[in-house]
Amino acid sequence: MNPRFLKLRTQLSNAKTPAVLVARPKRNVTTLLSATFQTIKSHEWQYKNKFRKDLLNTELRCFSSDKLTTATMETRWRVSTKSLLDRDVTELGSFDSLKWHLAETMLVYWSEQGPDGLANCFLILERLAEEAAANTEAKFTLDIYIVHAVLKAWNRLFRKFKVNHLPSQVLKRLEGCLSKSRFFEPNIATFSIILDGCCYCPNPAERLNFTEHLLGRLLEESETNPLVRPTTVTFSTVINAWARSGSVTAAEKAEALFRNVQGLDENEWPDVKPNSVMYTSVIYAWANAGRPDRAESLLKEMYEDYVVHRNSEVKPNEISFNTVLTAWSKSPSPDAVDSAEALLRKMIELNERGLLESKPSVISYNCLLHTLARSRGYPETVAKAETLFEEMSKLAMETGDKSMEPNLISYTALFKILGAARDTPDIAAITKKWIDKAEEKGFSDEPFLRDQFQTISQRNMKDE
Repeated sequence: MNPRFLKLRTQLSNAKTPAVLVARPKRNVTTLLSATFQTIKSHEWQYKNKFRKDLLNTELRCFSSDKLTTATMETRWRVSTKSLLDRDVTELGSFDSLKWHLAETMLVYWSEQGPDGLANCFLILERLAEEAAANTEAKFTLDIYIVHAVLKAWNRLFRKFKVNHLPSQVLKRLEGCLSKSRFFEPNIATFSIILDGCCYCPNPAERLNFTEHLLGRLLEESETNPLVRPTTVTFSTVINAWARSGSVTAAEKAEALFRNVQGLDENEWPDVKPNSVMYTSVIYAWANAGRPDRAESLLKEMYEDYVVHRNSEVKPNEISFNTVLTAWSKSPSPDAVDSAEALLRKMIELNERGLLESKPSVISYNCLLHTLARSRGYPETVAKAETLFEEMSKLAMETGDKSMEPNLISYTALFKILGAARDTPDIAAITKKWIDKAEEKGFSDEPFLRDQFQTISQRNMKDE
């Protein structure tokens, strides 16, 4: 980013209150915005990728027809951007270095302003491409970090709102700009941000086909352009995108790519190695595809690689184990309860032996409780559920970690188990005990639990 505007040293909080900026009549918006930034520079106010709220709310006083009017900074940004994009107002080829830097700053500003701001960002990028092509002697270039600020803004909005720009469309617009002028040089980080957006894409074809196509293209281009050489992050991002698809085909693709990364020549790819994130993404791919058995097999492989081969890069963590436990909690397999319980006990054992830093969390226990809830109820299920509750409460007391206490999710699973356990001896007394404890925790007002209380109570009255 341009050091004139983005690396100001003095803390804004220590600066004097901004003086009101007065512009003479007939000064256009670009000149006015220029005056604003010159004032910022002269006071050396700090600028960290976006304006502070104090600066954004500064009012500009403008004289027009001898009448004093006020406009917020947001209005100035909008009017100035409109002026920049209007070729009748700002003619093609009229850019100088100051206008170019102002356009860069507009990109930074609009990247923080939501969907409308993102639309302006792409329009400004296209205008900069035209200006760079029209004025080759000036050799205008755009800092790649500003391009990344725009792409990260798109990524954030795409995750939250699923804005209209699909990853393939974003890449097409960038390539359209570069086809006019090579005014910035994309690198692997540029493409990795776009690939990361594929992880949240609602379009399955986009998630699978576009990521595969782009990765293949990067591998091919990297033979002559080292700037776009895929990294561990790139491969992990592609695997994660496929893992979220939830299909066996996607899981097979994810594992195949993972095996290819494992087989890369260390001399040619010294910085690309499987790590915990990549391993866990492949585990998630199989878990999300409804194959907890395959997911657990990969977890065991990951653990052996860490302990036996002393590969610290693939150290399992709580997320790795909980991913498999979650898969078992959704599985209809008759072995689900035994497999999930064995995995939880293994996690506890490894932690006690000092071979695993992560302890089971309340999430780990809740996964096993939900697995029990799917087992359709038999006497052992209720007993196991009560044992898990006692373990969680004991751990919370011994460690002082209140997060280990059974929570609403725990009680929800428990009452599903109790509701299905009609033939369990003394089920009425057991149920009343846990209803009382849930009320002590303040969970009795929760709609689901309230309905469960009523259903179980009515059933117990009939049984009596």
